[in-house]
Amino acid sequence: MCDYYNYVDLVTYAGLYNRRFHTPEYVIYKFKNRLKKYTLNGGYHNTNAPAYIKYYENGSIYNESYYLNGKVHNRNDPAIIQYNRNGEIIRKEYWVDGENKQK
Repeated sequence: MCDYYNYVDLVTYAGLYNRRFHTPEYVIYKFKNRLKKYTLNGGYHNTNAPAYIKYYENGSIYNESYYLNGKVHNRNDPAIIQYNRNGEIIRKEYWVDGENKQK
């Protein structure tokens, strides 16, 4: 889970379960419209969108991070993007397979 959220804050939890091992395979967490986390087998993972999205109180995106199999990853675009409260990009980081590839 997330360090600064309590279980009471959890609004939505959806998941598919591995029937053989009785463990979550793909889980989506949403915390009062402030945080979304997509995980697969315990690590952040989302193949077509950010796996970790954090929001400002006003609902605008603060940070988007792309992960694949628990590693920061986005082959062609920034893997970590930070925005100001007005939605303007203030920081970009490029990562491939967990390795920083700053341009």
